[in-house]
Amino acid sequence: MHRRQHTLKVLIGAALAGTTLTAHASGFRLPEASLAGLGTSNALVANAQEPGALTYNPAAMAFHDGTTVVAGLIAIAPDISVTTASGAHDSDVDSPFYVPNLFATGHISPTVTWGLSIGAPFGLETNWPAGTFPIGVASPTRSKIDMVNINPNVGVKLGANTSIAAGLDYYYVRDVRLDSGAAKVSGDGGDYGFNLAALHIAGPW
Repeated sequence: MHRRQHTLKVLIGAALAGTTLTAHASGFRLPEASLAGLGTSNALVANAQEPGALTYNPAAMAFHDGTTVVAGLIAIAPDISVTTASGAHDSDVDSPFYVPNLFATGHISPTVTWGLSIGAPFGLETNWPAGTFPIGVASPTRSKIDMVNINPNVGVKLGANTSIAAGLDYYYVRDVRLDSGAAKVSGDGGDYGFNLAALHIAGPW
């Protein structure tokens, strides 16, 4: 019995630790990659019909007919506050933040598809009054990451229900601010990455 209780405590601790890490990361990351994703809680990885699924799984575009262009703009008005040893504080930023997204797909041949996704995976900001976090001169004040992702893809349909895709990611950081009581850090720049994707449809859809 003691052994089972110990195992349960470890599992609960691991779950709580994972939740905490996710909460910290969500301070700047924007999972709202498309309007369709926003309306379906981002459940688009296996969606072979919605053009907005391109940013979640580029292999889905192989099942789209004709040429499709979808654009959207998401407005986010966060209300961020924190209570520390020095009291309750509100983050002072100009909002709402606007998150644009664009998806375009078309056919090169009956089995080969091209796609383009443009979005903003990061774009929020916090600005805390001096003394919000009583940890000395290292106390954070303003933090901001403003990023754009340009992602062209090529998809291949391998059969009636299977497709693969590969793409190039260009990430451009338009503005980053990581300020504290001790220093102010800012900059911009860009770099490349890549993505691979696959989709297999099992059953009717």
